[in-house]
Amino acid sequence: METNVAISYDRSFSAQRLFLLNLLIFALFVSSSAFSQTAHFFLNQQLSVNSSPIFGVAAADFNGDGKMDLAVAGQNSIIVLTNDGNARFTTNGIYPISVNPPLLLATDINGDGFPDLVCSAVYDTIIFTNNGSGLLVSNAHFSTGVLPYPSQIIATDVNGDHGMDLLIAYGYGVTILTNNGNGSLGLHSDFPYNSPDSIAVTDINNHGKPDLITAGGGKITIWTNDGTGSFASNASYTIGNGPNFVSAFDVNGDNKPDLIVANSGGQTVSVLTNNGDGTFTFSQSTPTRYGAIGSIVAADVNGDGKIDLITLEHGSVSMTLFTNSGNGRLEYFTTLIPRGSAESCVAAYSNAV
Repeated sequence: METNVAISYDRSFSAQRLFLLNLLIFALFVSSSAFSQTAHFFLNQQLSVNSSPIFGVAAADFNGDGKMDLAVAGQNSIIVLTNDGNARFTTNGIYPISVNPPLLLATDINGDGFPDLVCSAVYDTIIFTNNGSGLLVSNAHFSTGVLPYPSQIIATDVNGDHGMDLLIAYGYGVTILTNNGNGSLGLHSDFPYNSPDSIAVTDINNHGKPDLITAGGGKITIWTNDGTGSFASNASYTIGNGPNFVSAFDVNGDNKPDLIVANSGGQTVSVLTNNGDGTFTFSQSTPTRYGAIGSIVAADVNGDGKIDLITLEHGSVSMTLFTNSGNGRLEYFTTLIPRGSAESCVAAYSNAV
């Protein structure tokens, strides 16, 4: 099995001239035996992208060939890179945008079975629909008002109508755009939600509805969903020093979503295990190696069936891999050092097993 990690970065944030940016593709090969599994990373490809700077990257099979492609958000355009099946990528399309700086999310907005692309930036959110062959068409534009730079986009069905809704985290709160069923979106709610730096969505208390978790205001807050897409706070946790990123996945294999929290002040990663009733218990705090964490990606990188952790150090030049022991413990494994300052990370299975 092979997982690929794409890192986008630029050599300078100076706006005085156009910089040649590079997209680095790290390939991960897994060697296994009856007694152990080991992950090995190597630099698989470095792509030149004429856009400065690069703000984000999304992974999806845009052209329906069964291989994971990439979309890259640049200063004034979105670039789609198709996968040849050997984790080698070539430019397939360039789509101009007028909003900056953009964040990207790949999800099926209009329910036709093809991954569309959501581009969210200051003031605006744009939907690019996919015709199934990888051709993207900008067909919806939503003004979200005078808002700060969005820090995160998540797609989930918040109101149970089987359409993908959007939750967009800004510096002041969370905006929820509900899906009207035809690919168009409408403003559902706009709420402070503790001015989150990061959000996660998962069914915390096993009631069949996606709940909201926010990291911000010095704490982790759980917001339960009433089924209509409205959320109410039911618990808060003060953990670490300056929690700035939260991710939800099952760390200890009990089929309940746990919480992984990055703490910028203490430069640690904390684990909160789910008690099964919507409450959590502190389990572990692990120091990072190269500074505060800016984002977290969850993936089974060594093929042992357990979700591991890839952390991207904020404003640093490294990514750190923590492997999962299976009992809820995350252990340092290795550090990847790209050339330059990493801005975005995504993990995806990009070629055949």
